Amino acid sequence: MYPQIKYMQRCLELAAKGLGSVSPNPMVGCVIVKDDRIIGEGFHEIYGGPHAEVNAIQNACGNFSGDEVMYVSLEPCNHHGKTPPCTELILQSGIRNVIIACSDIKQNFEGNGAQRLRKEGVNVIKGFMEKEARELNQRFFIYHEKKRPYIILKWAQTADGFIGHAGISASRLVVSNQEAHILVHRWRSEEDAIMAGANTLLTDNPQLTTRLWKGKNPARVFIDRNLSLPQNLNVFDNNARVFILNEKKTLTDGHLQFIKTDCGNLNSVLEVLHGLQIQSLLVEGGTKTLNRFLEKNLYDEMRIIVSPHYVGNGVKAPVVNLAAAEIIPIGNNKLFQICNRA
Repeated sequence: MYPQIKYMQRCLELAAKGLGSVSPNPMVGCVIVKDDRIIGEGFHEIYGGPHAEVNAIQNACGNFSGDEVMYVSLEPCNHHGKTPPCTELILQSGIRNVIIACSDIKQNFEGNGAQRLRKEGVNVIKGFMEKEARELNQRFFIYHEKKRPYIILKWAQTADGFIGHAGISASRLVVSNQEAHILVHRWRSEEDAIMAGANTLLTDNPQLTTRLWKGKNPARVFIDRNLSLPQNLNVFDNNARVFILNEKKTLTDGHLQFIKTDCGNLNSVLEVLHGLQIQSLLVEGGTKTLNRFLEKNLYDEMRIIVSPHYVGNGVKAPVVNLAAAEIIPIGNNKLFQICNRA
């Protein structure tokens, strides 16, 4: 059993199709190979649905002879959850060779899937292309290892570094182009929740939906320390769950969930979100909100859209060093992407 990169790469390609649909589960892809040919493949498509191994075995139509090799990007589960253990299905199928990219950290205390397969005589290789598999599932691993959501800071700024007009009563400053707007809506569909600051809500009255992209609306999260935001704002509508972090009350009212916490302590805020099983958080500034995360180095990615236009004055965008950023053109805008692996 000699692992081949092309088959694990295919697993990762398949797994990525689950982005935005499987949280709080990880994204997983699986292929089954016989005589150097893929005979079945699948991925975890939706939370609560069949796992990647199940879909791949069904796609291969069974009738395994024992010399097939299963490639899977994450260790098969060995416990009962919303679905039965994948280890049981693998053993029943007759597949005797399994190559795993990386461990499932949730299984450390539940019984290791690889150990179960080995105990039953299956040939298992674990750790093949582990780095690439972990990178794909950064949201899952950050959530479980750091006990907080995976955090993406996003904003759009002008060429001279402004993020908005000055003053809450000022009109909204449109910075990015239509292509960038669509991209942002795609990003929203990929994450569990989206956060905006109170000033942004009052100035722009955003909807924070995915109306320009086919996909689910993320849950909305915002901090309203004294519950002073008017409830006729768009973010209070029922197009998505709404979590209002405050220092007054804990109460559930339909799709609105008020949660009392220490709003001045960002770690307390993130602890609440972790408890809500929010695995990833897209933070769409205001500068004040964005700087709270930057000052604590609490982020995993920055995505900064820069337009070629100058406005001369207004609200300054956060000041960050873009020298190490990956730059991607979006029409006449540029996207600066920075990963934080600290």
